[in-house]
Amino acid sequence: MKIISCYIFLLFLGINSFNSKIRVSINHNLPVYESTIRIIQGDHIKLETDAQGKWYNIKPVLKEYDNLSSNKQNILKIDYEVFEVQNKSESKILDLSNLSPGTYYYGRFKNSKSKIKSNKPIHFESESIIQIIVRRDNSYTGILTELLNLPFIIPPKTIPNYGHQTDLAIGSDCAELAIYGMRQLGYKIPYCGPRNIYKYVEESDNIKPGTILHFGFQVSVLYKDKGVIGKIDEKDLLIHAFENKVEITPFGKTSLIQSPFKLYNWKL
Repeated sequence: MKIISCYIFLLFLGINSFNSKIRVSINHNLPVYESTIRIIQGDHIKLETDAQGKWYNIKPVLKEYDNLSSNKQNILKIDYEVFEVQNKSESKILDLSNLSPGTYYYGRFKNSKSKIKSNKPIHFESESIIQIIVRRDNSYTGILTELLNLPFIIPPKTIPNYGHQTDLAIGSDCAELAIYGMRQLGYKIPYCGPRNIYKYVEESDNIKPGTILHFGFQVSVLYKDKGVIGKIDEKDLLIHAFENKVEITPFGKTSLIQSPFKLYNWKL
């Protein structure tokens, strides 16, 4: 009898602990418990939890994080700001059906901090935080949009027991962003920086979404040919990790417009 009572008590504790996690349903399917959720823009996503507290949106501070000054074991901590979700903060259900492409963090806390600082994936460190990764579509450039809203890390490193910071959608530098899309498509390209990416690309005058602009010190990817078709000009949209964040921006609005570059496409 004592054994049965003990088992019931442990089961009760397990259920309570499990239900304190965030449950997520996509397109009205049955909810799942995951630390990271990947969706396509337009998917309907709903978060739910039995935990007490309020819903918060957790955003990384967009700036350059310098891992170059760190030794191999040391990874710079990322700064995050915590914002209460207005209107539906008290509800146990949070509807997120209109997320634009990019990476997001949401959490539910009884006692929230205004800031978080961590060199580990915060959504793996706390079951009260979930990471949501939204891509525009399943094309190469569509996959790159998953890393919008993330900071510039130079260079991203592998976090012991977790993985590479770019694979984890924590942050990226210029070359690693371009490589990330290929890795997500199944190509076994290592993260290697702008100097070594040459091994995996070839010079090309075939200008299309996904074409790489290599400035020597910087790698950008053509997101959309908006100006003169078949020619790189100031109206074209680039997607890149540059200066402090991953962004989509007109070429003419960046300081790169004054820099020489060469065009490459991936060796497939």
